[in-house]
Formats: sequence, C-alpha cells, structure tokens
Amino acid sequence: MERADGLHLHPGEKPVVEIARNLFQVSGPRIDPGEIDALLRQIASKEEFREFLSTQIVSCRHHVPGKAWFNVMAFREQGQIRLEIRSVRPHFE
Repeated sequence: MERADGLHLHPGEKPVVEIARNLFQVSGPRIDPGEIDALLRQIASKEEFREFLSTQIVSCRHHVPGKAWFNVMAFREQGQIRLEIRSVRPHFE
C-alpha cells in the first residue's frame, strides 16, 4: 500500500493527495474556505498565524503524538488560503 507524500487543500476544490509526485483528487465534497482557515488556526501557533496574517505565507510543523510529523505551508492566493501538507519521514541513525 502506498502512502501519500502530501496533501493539497485549496478552497472550493476537492482535496488532492500526492503520491510519488503524482496528484490524485480525492472523492467527496469540495473544501469550504472557512474549513481551511480553521485548520490553519489549529495547526499554527499564535505567532505563526500572526506571521501568516502579516506576510500571507508561513511554514510550520505539526505533530500528531505517537503518529507523525508534518510540514505545513500556508499561503494566500487570489485572496484565499491554500495549504500544502507533507509528511516528514523519521530519520534514524
């Protein structure tokens, strides 16, 4: 079974998963712009969210304890927030 390398969330569109540099649209409802805003507010720290409001772009990390780490890139395009979420593979020495 393949795992997604990334998740692209764009308002008004269905989620898109990225596997081995190929993009696949997920079935289901389109994403409401308010849902993306709410998700970013949950993921980003208050400082990171303030940075986003100021610069319209921010990169942060999100940790799901016991599960995984994710790099999150948020940016504003055509007045709406877009998220690119990528899993971070653990590196063991």
